[in-house]
Amino acid sequence: SAGGARKVYPLNFVSQYFDTVEFEVDQVQNATPVVTSYNTGAHPNRPTSLPIETVDFRTTFRRAGFDVSMSPNVSTIPLAGAGANSTWSDTEMHNAMVTFWSRFAHVPRWFLWVLFAARHDMGRTLGGIMFDDIGPNHRQGTAIFTDSFIVDAPAGDANPAAWRDRSIYWTAVHEMGHAFN
Repeated sequence: SAGGARKVYPLNFVSQYFDTVEFEVDQVQNATPVVTSYNTGAHPNRPTSLPIETVDFRTTFRRAGFDVSMSPNVSTIPLAGAGANSTWSDTEMHNAMVTFWSRFAHVPRWFLWVLFAARHDMGRTLGGIMFDDIGPNHRQGTAIFTDSFIVDAPAGDANPAAWRDRSIYWTAVHEMGHAFN
């Protein structure tokens, strides 16, 4: 400040990351495809300056400042958990999270459950959701729906499979980002 005494504060480097986080990815038995990585050069419609590389959840969120690990615990969730209509409500997904997520606890922690399911009760118009708002600790569970509009490549697309995979990956990263507010 003008005329004020200069102050120096020594800072010790601890880590390039804000915090550590673990993601666990589970899938309902009828959810396909599950996309947890994407080659940025797979689709011809991309910025010419975009580096061509394969990104996954670890690299994406590490670049955002989190030391990410992927849980080795993965489960295939029975479709019966969705009830007679075979689509998922937020409550049914919460129940599946409590049952199948290896790290579930009613305490705030840096863990996130990612569920790939075919369809939500809302239908094909919902591609993903941060569904976990039940109980004392929210934002522990997110879901991506593989039988929704996010898999519908535009008519005449040059590479519909790559378009679909990019859309699923983007939706997953978007929904997972809600856990970080």
